[in-house]
Amino acid sequence: MKPANLPTIGRWIMLAFVAWLGTVAAAAAADVDSGAAAFERFTFLAGRWTGGEGEATYAMELAVIAGGKTVVAREFPGTDHEMTTLYYLRDGELVGQHYCMLGNQPRYRHQPTADASEVRFVFDGGDNLDPARDAHAHEGYLRLRADGTLESTWSFWKDGGESGTESFVMRRVD
Repeated sequence: MKPANLPTIGRWIMLAFVAWLGTVAAAAAADVDSGAAAFERFTFLAGRWTGGEGEATYAMELAVIAGGKTVVAREFPGTDHEMTTLYYLRDGELVGQHYCMLGNQPRYRHQPTADASEVRFVFDGGDNLDPARDAHAHEGYLRLRADGTLESTWSFWKDGGESGTESFVMRRVD
């Protein structure tokens, strides 16, 4: 090997290294929001959360059940409009089934996002509802904010389109 070729070889080695780093970084970023990684982040939210004031008071309890394989979320626990959502991994994808006070059961699947503080869900069908007609919670997210509060934001659909959005900010009470 001639000394004149070293800079060229060095550049090729550097390019190969940079390409490898990009591949590793992309794989790591993809893993951060895989279904399993999102479920793992979701389990850390287990506990009781409350927020709001007066008529707009909101409460949610999150518990890890079934040997760590399911997260159950109870919204408005102990009230006449209590609702439950079960979140679990199905073939490596985080999914949820909501049991609504409206009598329908929308299903959700995790939508990957670059924000590691957020677990986002999109509508994936449901039971006892016609999404072109019936009111239902359509998509939303839970986000653990820097100040330790939990934001829950969901869009609601009726007659085939968005009819409103509700957002609650809660603090962990235990």
